Amino acid sequence: MPTRYFTPGLFAFLRDLAEHNDRPWFKASQERYEQLVRGPALAFVEDLAEPLLDISRHFTADPRPLGGSLFRIQRDTRFSKDKTPYKTHVGLHFRHVATRDDVHAPGFYLHLEPGNCFAALGLWQPATPHAQAIRRAIDGSPEAWVRATRRPPFSTVYALGEGNPLTRPPQGFGPDHPLLDDLKRRDFTASTRLTQARVAAPGFLDDYTATLRAGFPFMRFLCEALDLDPLGLLGSGALLITCAPAETGQLAQALRDAGIEVVEIGEVLEAGEGVEAFRDGLPAEWPRFEGDEMTRLLR
Repeated sequence: MPTRYFTPGLFAFLRDLAEHNDRPWFKASQERYEQLVRGPALAFVEDLAEPLLDISRHFTADPRPLGGSLFRIQRDTRFSKDKTPYKTHVGLHFRHVATRDDVHAPGFYLHLEPGNCFAALGLWQPATPHAQAIRRAIDGSPEAWVRATRRPPFSTVYALGEGNPLTRPPQGFGPDHPLLDDLKRRDFTASTRLTQARVAAPGFLDDYTATLRAGFPFMRFLCEALDLDPLGLLGSGALLITCAPAETGQLAQALRDAGIEVVEIGEVLEAGEGVEAFRDGLPAEWPRFEGDEMTRLLR
């Protein structure tokens, strides 16, 4: 029988939190929070790791309680007029392995809130150079963009976000461009609504996995537009580890327990001449990254 992760109790807790958003109430309700919200969310993330890996090796479901895929429930109130200490929703994010403090990359997001549940994906408020890179990709490959955003499976599940578009054509693009509305986007995101009953149903893990898979053509387009080549992620200062396949899960968990972010990026094949790269089971050209000592070493 499919596992049930989230229950109506999660939404009841969040409604109660919205009415009693203060530290004494939350402290008194900590056990309830752990049982109905945090525990199930972390179990969901942990069990999503393998299905997400099957969709793409380049996105991670990180079950660490701190610094992982589950957003903290505490709000950052330092620069906010709203001083209520807690969020009244649950947020889960599944990041691209390229995401660091100085790199914005596409990701998946799951939002659970009474009366407002949704699954989203894409790149929200990218820096101008990244937004321009996506616009150039749309302009250079309009057919690929249309296939990724207006064709099934994406179009049967997701709707592109409207956001706050530019009032004028972006720099370098004319007002008569056939995809002007897409070029004027500030955000490159999409979402689909979810009901509470759907989230709380047994089998939601499989349901959500199918939702992720339907959005992958869109995510692939964004990643390629931003030149997020996984073969270039062996950045200086990264640690590359090889181990027996049967030991991968145990080693990865040990590193996560130690607070070290880890992701499986591929497998070592039988010896041949030089180093070969494969993408989706087919030989791929090994790119050269001039600023990356490890990649140059492997060449």
